[in-house]
Amino acid sequence: MGIPLGQRLLYRAEPPLTGEDIRLVQHLYNLWVRWTRPSLGPIGPELKEDGIYGPEMAEAIRYLQEYGGLSPDGIVGPDTYLLLGHGVARHTPYGGPAFGSRQLTLHMEGSDVRVLKQRLATTPAARFFQKAESEGASLLDRATWVAYHWFIRSVKGGIRRPRAVTLKGFHLLWRHTFAGGRDLTYGAIGLDVAWVQRFLKEKGFYSYAIDGRFEEGTWQAVRKWQKAQGLKPTGEIRGETYRTFGLEGRALST
Repeated sequence: MGIPLGQRLLYRAEPPLTGEDIRLVQHLYNLWVRWTRPSLGPIGPELKEDGIYGPEMAEAIRYLQEYGGLSPDGIVGPDTYLLLGHGVARHTPYGGPAFGSRQLTLHMEGSDVRVLKQRLATTPAARFFQKAESEGASLLDRATWVAYHWFIRSVKGGIRRPRAVTLKGFHLLWRHTFAGGRDLTYGAIGLDVAWVQRFLKEKGFYSYAIDGRFEEGTWQAVRKWQKAQGLKPTGEIRGETYRTFGLEGRALST
């Protein structure tokens, strides 16, 4: 499967860079284009998901960077990965290691395990978790392992009876779970924010444009959702709020 998402800079070169991580970035960029409706029009056209960093991809990345308030240099680095909902390097959440940077097995601990739990919790696999607790949030316990096995069986290309969360498993998680990679608070921008807006709009809690920006309308919608779910209405999205998305969600889809 090659290199994990976020473990190298992506840019235009000769010969062009290739790989499954590039194909994944193309896929996530295309979701940005399909899902969002910015006030000034679409971010740009969709990309061919061929795993090749060519001129069209460089231009698309510049569009996305400009939309996200970044310098439009066409280089996919930590700031651009964060726009795709994946924190690496200085944006690695919860102290590290970065999600996808190592294989995970039962009883391992780390912030990457916490991200695994939160990503799984945004899917119907949430039913395998008890109420989220801060203690043990970074432990790959039996419930998390069962949830991961359910997820793998549920997605196309699933791995039969996995013994670890390997690179193939991480690629499936990146392709089929779109939030949970970090806490979301006011001012955040990213594909994960767009997914939350899309979810809350389907549930009737959000009525504004799906633009990937965590601003007043999104904050108020999250607070209303949390209150309806019996949670403290902080307007911030972390563990237990992610779990309510999965419990009230639907089958995996894009």
